[in-house]
Amino acid sequence: MLILNGTKAFAVLMQDLLVDPPSKLIKDDVVTNMQWVLHVVKLLDKNCVVAMEVNTRYSMIFTDISEVDSELFVKRFIVRLVTEMCIMFDLSFENIQSYVDDFVEQHPQVLLCQRGDRSVQSHINDVVWHLSTQVEKTGKLPTDINELINLGVFVNQLLRTTKQIKDYFYPYEMMRNQWEAAFPTFVVEKKEPDFDVEAFMAEREGQIVSVMSYNKTTLH
Repeated sequence: MLILNGTKAFAVLMQDLLVDPPSKLIKDDVVTNMQWVLHVVKLLDKNCVVAMEVNTRYSMIFTDISEVDSELFVKRFIVRLVTEMCIMFDLSFENIQSYVDDFVEQHPQVLLCQRGDRSVQSHINDVVWHLSTQVEKTGKLPTDINELINLGVFVNQLLRTTKQIKDYFYPYEMMRNQWEAAFPTFVVEKKEPDFDVEAFMAEREGQIVSVMSYNKTTLH
């Protein structure tokens, strides 16, 4: 099961799809992975969504989301997630549809409910700060899929800590471990990634780094 927990701001955009949450608190749910919290902020008069996975604190950023996108948002979310995992494990995009199908098969039910978590929200707020800072510097939203994924790589390499995990960790590494455990068949063809995260971090200031060739209509 995939559970998308929306804050009040996010719920306003997706109100037609909302259902009652399984329990009052996210930590009380039987489902322990693929739990996400989604929050909306308005930048340059556009709704921007920051989605963060509860256990790993891995985040994804979506820009220019409107109410008319509500029915398509779940599909867009899944395609983006699988796309980022393909990049993480350096998998061929020729098979992306089969990867999406495998994910949907393992998560046949998707719940979209209004519910939050203070700890996750504090980390979401940090991602929002980095997004806002980039917008202030560039004067525009990162709408290009390369820009969005590049920013995601950056924030997912920031050290995090939680009450459950006392030691500091990197969301990027946590998500990689979680994905390997949950989808062993997905990563069976993995190899050492060509994308050098450390090089990206070193070159990020004032630069845009291309992480992949892509089809905008398919992946964004």
